[in-house]
Amino acid sequence: MKALKDKIKILLKSVNLYYLKPYNVPRSTLLGIKKLPIKTVIDVGANTGQFAKYIASVFPEAKLFCFEPIPSAFMSLEKWAKESLNQVELFNVALGDSQSKVIMNLHEDHLASSSLLSTTRQNDVLFPQTTNQSQIDVEQTTLDLALSDYTEEFKAGILIKMDVQGFEGKVIAGGSNIIPLASAVILEVSIEQLYEGQSSFLELLSEMNKLGFYYAGNLEQYYHQDDGRTLFLDAIFLRNEQE
Repeated sequence: MKALKDKIKILLKSVNLYYLKPYNVPRSTLLGIKKLPIKTVIDVGANTGQFAKYIASVFPEAKLFCFEPIPSAFMSLEKWAKESLNQVELFNVALGDSQSKVIMNLHEDHLASSSLLSTTRQNDVLFPQTTNQSQIDVEQTTLDLALSDYTEEFKAGILIKMDVQGFEGKVIAGGSNIIPLASAVILEVSIEQLYEGQSSFLELLSEMNKLGFYYAGNLEQYYHQDDGRTLFLDAIFLRNEQE
């Protein structure tokens, strides 16, 4: 057994395993975002604060602006914000391209995947935990309107994260003033058709390019358990320094 282990060690040393080194793993570097002087984080679709808690540990001096329309998730987010030592501003609204009252489709058994869009049959097959649904009315505004009174509080180095279940294009359309101020944007993008009328990767790529960002890779990808095809991913967009 020891001889076999020694042979394996020699083989591994002889092979270029650069892609396995910790500094080359997207989660450890955030594909370059960790080296940026991030002082402001805008979390769109914050849910109960999963991303906010993580990014606050990465950039402890950053001020957070978190948006979450679902009342029960917002309560959990609010509880964390009160207990957190970080500066956090909370907004119990949905974001889109207009100011209005809209219907939110709640996924009762998996609130994090709730959306302003209806799920497709394909989604229901892939993710049966989302089929138990109800609807509630929520207030919607735009990113530009919601933060119009806060721009003076923004510090250099802005990171925006959007996890809005197919509604990314609408949020981007309503944030054409705020988004260009960012140094980096993280977008959750559905590759499979999971929501009716969802934004496609190519559409989002085009819109982000127009706003002065280039696609820098995927932070994480999520695969079909049977055939391995990509279902959705977290895409990183970085400010084009030539803009």
